[in-house]
This record gives sequence, structure tokens and C-alpha cells, in this order.
Amino acid sequence: MVYFIGMFAVGVVALTARGLYFEIFRWTEWGSVFAFLPAALLLFSIERRQQKQDTAFAGNGAGYTSRLSDRQSTGIKQIYRAETVVGSYRRTFKQVWHRWFVAFPKVENFF
Repeated sequence: MVYFIGMFAVGVVALTARGLYFEIFRWTEWGSVFAFLPAALLLFSIERRQQKQDTAFAGNGAGYTSRLSDRQSTGIKQIYRAETVVGSYRRTFKQVWHRWFVAFPKVENFF
């Protein structure tokens, strides 16, 4: 979702600068840029639905388990042993901007 909102912001700035400098405004290009917002909302709804499904997860097996979506989420994560919740944790960052670096897969272990 963050990628689409970021691409929308970059696209608006780029098309505005191009339009002001070259005096070229094309509706199809603006329509393409504004398609990023519905895509972001769609991904947001899919992510929320997955989180609701994960809250119903009760663990399985004899070892410690966690939900699959906990790898990417920034909320509170629960740890299960068999089918019992044994704890929870939350990923924190020293600086606010560190969270943005984690959003990009290639720099996940940047700091």
C-alpha cells in the first residue's frame, strides 16, 4: 500500500513539473497516476481481511508458531505453543525513518 501511495505522490509531482515546464497535459497520464489510489485502497482492504483471518489463528503443532502475516505487519504479534498463546511482541524502531527502510525488501537488515 505504501508503494502505491508513494508512486501516486511521485507521479503527481512529476506530471505537474512536466506540465508546467513543457506545457503538456494529457488526461490519460493523469488517469494512470490516479489509478494508484484505488489500488492502494484495494491492497489495504486485502491486508485488513488477512489480518482478521489471522486473528482467528490458534496455533498448531508442538513447537512455537506465529502467523505468516506477522513477518510484514507492524502491529502486535502473538506467539503460540501448540494452541496456547504464550506471549506477544511488537517490532519497534529507534528512529521513525527506520520503518520506511524496512518497507523495501532489499534493505531489510539495513540498520
